[in-house]
Amino acid sequence: MEDGVPPKALRIAYAVVVVAVAAAGLLTIVDWAKRGDELPGGAVPVTGRVVEERPGFTGALSIVEVTYEAGGRQRRARLPVAGSDENPGVRTFEPGDPIALLVSRTNPDRVHQVGWGSNTARSRIPGWLLAVGAAGLLAPLMLPGPRRRIQAALPGALKTGGGRGI
Repeated sequence: MEDGVPPKALRIAYAVVVVAVAAAGLLTIVDWAKRGDELPGGAVPVTGRVVEERPGFTGALSIVEVTYEAGGRQRRARLPVAGSDENPGVRTFEPGDPIALLVSRTNPDRVHQVGWGSNTARSRIPGWLLAVGAAGLLAPLMLPGPRRRIQAALPGALKTGGGRGI
């Protein structure tokens, strides 16, 4: 090891391990996202009652608060209202309206509206654009020139303490 720089083989092994861990994490997140609307233990249909609907703003979904009977007691949940982001001023539910719900068999606090996943809008951001953005953020850390400049500037920034004294 010369000047605190590890051998090239060790740096390559480190990069391979970091990329493998990052890829495994990304694949896990994608898998969870695909199965995000599944309820643990299966689902039981239940009819709930609407308590109130809170409108969304600036393209956000409205939220409806519901009560339902599950697991031998009365429960409450807040659920998004499908399609409410397109017409935020239009109310879908009134207090007291019945609402069809699916409740998890193993965890009665997990609930969602019947048919929620079938018409959920997909992201408007294409995947390739996310990959380009990630590459742009990681490039300064991976390329030798910018990485050296960052490493050279870092000790000086740490010595000065950052900003004004406290």
